[in-house]
Amino acid sequence: MSSALRHLPAKLILVLSACLSLAPVALAHHMEDGKMPETFAAGFLSGLAHPVIGMDHLSFILLTGLITFTITRRYLDPLLFLGLSLMGSLLQVYVGSLPGVEMIVALSVLVMLLMLWMHAKLARWSTPIMVVAGLFHGYAYGSAVVGTMIQPLVAYLIGFSLIQALLLYSFGQICAYLAQKSPSSLETVENIVSAVGSGVALVYIVRAF
Repeated sequence: MSSALRHLPAKLILVLSACLSLAPVALAHHMEDGKMPETFAAGFLSGLAHPVIGMDHLSFILLTGLITFTITRRYLDPLLFLGLSLMGSLLQVYVGSLPGVEMIVALSVLVMLLMLWMHAKLARWSTPIMVVAGLFHGYAYGSAVVGTMIQPLVAYLIGFSLIQALLLYSFGQICAYLAQKSPSSLETVENIVSAVGSGVALVYIVRAF
């Protein structure tokens, strides 16, 4: 068990959980008050916003960057996640919804936390986790643009793919740098990400019931 788990600040988790439980669920779905994007610009902005204001998506992205750049060293896993999330979104738009998507997305955050806490012990599972998580995160993204026109749809797909890649790889590179130059700072980052991720997983799992 890593020091990130042993030093996990329980009070911070409770505070984060309480704050997140008060946040409106719709915030994670659109930056336009739930309106369907109708232009390229609106679709692009909505795509940029969705992974950032959706705390379950954001937590998973940051955990993926941290883990793949400092623990598993499987640098192609993030590309797999990004590609499958794009595919999952298209499946949602053109094929239809799957039951339990929000629960699986929330559970994916918990799975990544377990991987962080157990370090290399779960490394062999990172690739199948990326496949499943990518599809279901993509399904969740796609629900925001079901029925929209092709131009804002394409813009939305570009937007959320771009912001996910930017967040994942930039955060991963920062963590990799800290692992080499300042392991104690990386431990602090692990503690913070663990606290936030735990609070997010708890709240979103409860909401999914």
